[in-house]
Amino acid sequence: MNSRQLFEHRANTQIIALSDVTQDFSEPERLRLQLSARVIKKPIDIGCWAYFKRGKNESVNDDRGTPVVVESFVESRRELIAKVLASFVGLRHASVRTKIRQIEYFIDWLNLNNYREVFAGETDAQRAYRDYTAYLNHQIAHRKLKPTTAYAYQEMAAKV
Repeated sequence: MNSRQLFEHRANTQIIALSDVTQDFSEPERLRLQLSARVIKKPIDIGCWAYFKRGKNESVNDDRGTPVVVESFVESRRELIAKVLASFVGLRHASVRTKIRQIEYFIDWLNLNNYREVFAGETDAQRAYRDYTAYLNHQIAHRKLKPTTAYAYQEMAAKV
């Protein structure tokens, strides 16, 4: 196995509008969602959620999407992306952006805590949710999150 896994931008990502979220996508890991320019200028790379190892762009102006380690693709996360997209139907662009922030916070925590296949089975999902709730409580206790913010994150994790 390669000891140095490189982050790379995925080729052929597809930018979709909020009005397109009801479509079926065979490769949701390639999707980037474009919201209103008043909400956010660049498309949001929701397809990167299908990867266990994600990086960050060096520049905030880089609009190629999130760099990932392609070998860290997790098949079971495809369904997550599809269901999240379906949950956006009828929402305003700003509401979608808020939901995406909360979901990204949860997925980042899952990845940092080695929950790779959490969406594949109920037992792993329950354990991850309990551990995430304990993490949020810890953040509240150390005044890193306000209780209302932590509640919103916890509620989104339960929905995910």
